[in-house]
Amino acid sequence: MKKHLIKTLLIVMAVGLTSVGFGQAKKPKLMVVPADAWCIRNGFVLEFDNMGTYEQIPNYKAAMQYSSDMRAMIASMGDFMQKEDFPIESLEQALKNVESDAGFDMVSTSKSGSMLAESPKDKLLLQAKPDIILDLDFEEVKIGPRTAIKFNMQAIDAYTGKIISGNVGQGTPSSSIDKTIQLQEAVLSFKDNFLSGLMNHFNSLFKDGREIVVEVTRWDNCDIDFEEEYGDTELGELIEQWMTDNTVSGRFSTQMATENRMKFDQVRIPLYKNDGRTALDARGWGRGLAKYIKNTTGQECKVQSRGLGLVRITMGGK
Repeated sequence: MKKHLIKTLLIVMAVGLTSVGFGQAKKPKLMVVPADAWCIRNGFVLEFDNMGTYEQIPNYKAAMQYSSDMRAMIASMGDFMQKEDFPIESLEQALKNVESDAGFDMVSTSKSGSMLAESPKDKLLLQAKPDIILDLDFEEVKIGPRTAIKFNMQAIDAYTGKIISGNVGQGTPSSSIDKTIQLQEAVLSFKDNFLSGLMNHFNSLFKDGREIVVEVTRWDNCDIDFEEEYGDTELGELIEQWMTDNTVSGRFSTQMATENRMKFDQVRIPLYKNDGRTALDARGWGRGLAKYIKNTTGQECKVQSRGLGLVRITMGGK
């Protein structure tokens, strides 16, 4: 009898510890933003000069200032996700942090004048560092004498821009129900699949690493290129060896390799820095490669980024 009691207590303790472990499991950090389509449809856009090509990008600041509906929707969605224990990064606070940053510029410029265009949206992501963006679109639709709110919400990997999942929902047709209540009703209709999809994606990042793009170039006046030999090995080969040693399971693809430029895609980097808490983005990871190149060649390197998922390392000075 005593043995049976002890065995039962041990099982209960094990189950309890397992539950604690799952409860403390990391979850992706989310940020809810107005969808590009909603911003364009409602006139909340900016013209961005992307190195000579003009693009329309969402003007989140204007959307939050002048659309009380979108502001309420984002707040409601944030509250909903927090109740599900998903950490939420505030869009409004991130926008304020970007504006207060003394280094806020439309582009990042080298001392020699070379530029890597970085949009305000890229700056926002670098400031907030969400794992997943929840892109929220909605519009009112007439159903007879009543109105319903139709929603389209996409979960997007903040580093790659790839869509993780997309969900469409519709609130109960009414002439009086609040829009935010209709939003929550719509989300509840696909909540379980949606949340499990977020966690499946995040768990795959733990296993396989984040995906980024890495470009390695040289200034025109740099006196060495990537075919320079160190011992019996070219610098380009040494860089590829370093990539193998510093990516998750050595996973990356060499898209281009010339004497002047190398480009790697599908580069898998760890989710967090060595402290296990701080998110590791492309710029942070790229600094390690820049140090390796400097230690190998004696050449200073400039590290530039575009958003969270692209880093360019230029050899030959800052």
